Amino acid sequence: MKKLSIPLLLIASSAYADVSILDTISSDAVWAPTSGVYILENFVVVPAGVTLTIAPGTIIKARVGQGMLDVFGTLLAHGDSTNKIYFTSTRDDSVGGDTNGDGIASLPSTTDWNGIIFHEGSVGDISHTIIRYSGASIGPTGPTGSGRSAIFNLGGAVSMDSISFFDNFVSDVYQSAGSLTATKSSFHNQQYGIIFDGGTGLISQSIFDSLGIPSNGIDNRSGVIIDARDNWWG
Repeated sequence: MKKLSIPLLLIASSAYADVSILDTISSDAVWAPTSGVYILENFVVVPAGVTLTIAPGTIIKARVGQGMLDVFGTLLAHGDSTNKIYFTSTRDDSVGGDTNGDGIASLPSTTDWNGIIFHEGSVGDISHTIIRYSGASIGPTGPTGSGRSAIFNLGGAVSMDSISFFDNFVSDVYQSAGSLTATKSSFHNQQYGIIFDGGTGLISQSIFDSLGIPSNGIDNRSGVIIDARDNWWG
């Protein structure tokens, strides 16, 4: 009898399962791209005393109408020039694949998710990160009458370097208290880049363009002088 030799095909995959994040991060945590796409399923809280570190190349997607990151502790999100961090919508198939599993049936848009809130005493240090499709609503402990934003600063110390904002609703950053430092960042496709209702601000070497109507790159409602020298206004 003649023997048949059937080759065995081995398919190597670099894909990882998505990681669902719910409720409260109870202890220090590191999110890295080797674990897959992180999905903010609801209002995810980083409590006071807890540090969430996000490694270069990590993709975070928020469930439409539900996802939000609520920071009372510390958020350290440091990408680099070749491995950026993404905060985006589960409808965004351009990074991390078809997370919501519907093919091309849905497309991402402004107001898909609820953004990132920094509370009094919190710390945010973010670099080489892309944030898009946020502005769905404000969280239960968020500000009143501030509009909708990708980042709310309610009293934290927030530093941003080389951040790109795209297609967020109303504004990219809203601040009612605390401090904001932004360098080498870009603000695109919304009505306002930054709204100041309070706190301090130092904005430099940044780009504000493709704003809607009405529009201001920086809308200062606080009565406090904001240092916004050495920027490009388009």
